[in-house]
Amino acid sequence: MKKKFFKLSLVLSCMMMSNMYSQVGMPTNNPNKNAVLDLNRTDGTSAKGLLLPKVALAGTNNVAPMTAHVSGMHVWNTATTTGTNAVTPGEYYNDGTKWVRVASLTDAWIQDGNSNGAIKAIGTNDAFDLPIETNGAERMRVTTTGNVGIGTSSPNAKLDIRPNPTSTTNPGVAFLGIGTTTITAPTAGSGAIRYNTGSGGVLEYSNGIVWNQLSSTVVKSTVVAKKATSQSFVSGGLGANVINWNEIVDNNNTFNPTTGVFTAPRDGQYSVSFSYGFLWSTIVAGSQVEALIFINAGADTRKSVNAFAAAGGCMAGSSISFVLDLKAGDQVNPRIYHTTGATQTLRVSASASSADDGFVNFSVSEL
Repeated sequence: MKKKFFKLSLVLSCMMMSNMYSQVGMPTNNPNKNAVLDLNRTDGTSAKGLLLPKVALAGTNNVAPMTAHVSGMHVWNTATTTGTNAVTPGEYYNDGTKWVRVASLTDAWIQDGNSNGAIKAIGTNDAFDLPIETNGAERMRVTTTGNVGIGTSSPNAKLDIRPNPTSTTNPGVAFLGIGTTTITAPTAGSGAIRYNTGSGGVLEYSNGIVWNQLSSTVVKSTVVAKKATSQSFVSGGLGANVINWNEIVDNNNTFNPTTGVFTAPRDGQYSVSFSYGFLWSTIVAGSQVEALIFINAGADTRKSVNAFAAAGGCMAGSSISFVLDLKAGDQVNPRIYHTTGATQTLRVSASASSADDGFVNFSVSEL
């Protein structure tokens, strides 16, 4: 009887102490006042851990083996399930509506990268797309069917950069950059595309054997210009460029009428013609007039020369036509040099729209 009374007194004493301090210590008799349960020893250390209850969860949305979702519940799951609400062995907590796996550094993707030691996946395990955002706006999306959209959330191809892929009139503004490569066509495989800087820049595709140039209709450059404003040239010296032209034709915007410079849009051959005439003037004996085609600011030059053995008066002038082999970016412009002894002025058209008096002309045709 005394033993039973002693045990009951001990239990009541523990209950009273627990009620007084609201902390439980095992094995310490001095639990941390901020902890409901302190599993450390009196000196604040422990040689043992907390073993969570081991349960076999049926799925993240399933309460089993519990009877309800209880927020804050922690368990160690031992089961592996498949499907939309799959679970794998590991620690889980309940958020009140479902089970959530406690992630570790081996489970989560972290900033500055992971050292996984094996292939790991990032994405969704259910029937939802994977969008990628920057600055609060979606930039790219991987759909559940495996299509990738950049600039669109509804890609219609394995890689789709069109803002409006289904439009029959305007798919939207977007462009695709393709780089160069030196790998062989068999290595690249059938269907690969590359940019080749040769021949002025072309696209090529691989059939698995060789690289083939994609056929296209190239709009070749044509320039027709004439002078409608006066310009004078001193005798001797280094000569001068013919400037301030009136454009008649410039289909590829490759001619600067102010400077008189034509820029080749691609490697190839170009037919260049230049002709001019001065107003009536006296010239000295042994003089000459030259029509020049300046290439890359005089790095290369073509010219045609008219010489005058005797002094007299005339409308001096010259003309030149040449087929030039140019590289993309090469620049060509007309230039005049003369030694007639006096400053000479060009005979230009009566007006910019006039078809007569076509004494000063410049033209380029891409062959």
